[in-house]
Amino acid sequence: LIPDLPIARWSMIFLPHQQTMLNVHRPQYTLMFETLLSTEPPWLYLHAQLPEPSIENLGNEEYALPQEYGGAHGPKASLIGTLMHVVDVERCKDGRLELLAQGIGRAAVLRETQSVPYARADVQWLPDAETLLSCEARRIDWNRSQFLGEAALDLLGLSAR
Repeated sequence: LIPDLPIARWSMIFLPHQQTMLNVHRPQYTLMFETLLSTEPPWLYLHAQLPEPSIENLGNEEYALPQEYGGAHGPKASLIGTLMHVVDVERCKDGRLELLAQGIGRAAVLRETQSVPYARADVQWLPDAETLLSCEARRIDWNRSQFLGEAALDLLGLSAR
């Protein structure tokens, strides 16, 4: 669970592992990213797609996020999005922000914690198959080392080192 994560709800689609440059100029999103950047890294946010015209759709009940865990949400709300990491930022003289952001995985909105001036929510990371397989392989290696002991693994040529 990632609690109270900021959400950018734009019409663009970002995918895990995709890197993109963002030109942030709308006041609510400038505030969102300035607030995020004032915290310690890593600077994470969720990108959840919102169809055009996204500004009008922010207040549309059909796109409303759930207010409680497992609660009702708008029938057109995107609850699955891309967990994004802000890698670099440049502040422009005119108040805009230019951000380099990297998609790091999929995530699901569980419960909206704030809607104004920008959305925030409790979010659950959704690991991909490669991550799950890697974790399982590490678990198996750890279990094997605990059962046999490192010295026995070295003798058998099965050391994880």
